[in-house]
Amino acid sequence: MLVLRSTYNSLHVEHCLLQMKYDKLLAQWNELVGQINAKGGRDFLDGSGFPRLSKDDITRLLQLCHPDKHGGKPQAVDMTQKLLRLREAL
Repeated sequence: MLVLRSTYNSLHVEHCLLQMKYDKLLAQWNELVGQINAKGGRDFLDGSGFPRLSKDDITRLLQLCHPDKHGGKPQAVDMTQKLLRLREAL
């Protein structure tokens, strides 16, 4: 295939410009990943900044706040119900 020198030069310049844009975007990406990792990685991305609770953690919390240990107080019933729903969702 015959390609004119001017066409080749034009494509080569375009390729170089795209490569420079790519390199700049890659550097920005790496900078953002570094900032995210410095702030806690996945926990930062989740937006909570708090550790996740395991099923075992929730079971221990249920033992601590169960209504039987708190005279059937409505707050204990409410929290126990919420923890049970949370545990089922895991």
